[in-house]
Amino acid sequence: MRLWSYCVAGLIFDWLFYIAWSVIPLYAEKELHASAVELGVLQAGSSALYVAMSIIMGHVADRVSRPLWVRLG
Repeated sequence: MRLWSYCVAGLIFDWLFYIAWSVIPLYAEKELHASAVELGVLQAGSSALYVAMSIIMGHVADRVSRPLWVRLG
């Protein structure tokens, strides 16, 4: 049962990010009249943040013990 709840939570989390990164550029273009360069900077910034957080959380995951991650999950 717990595995299915993790799968559903991951699906919802990924789906919400997909929707957010589809809506934010549309909002920036329509309401804020963003140029193509500004939209590109928005995507590049989000990608850089994703890479940085992946590297940081990888180091955190290596340093924290596995039983602690199990208890947190």
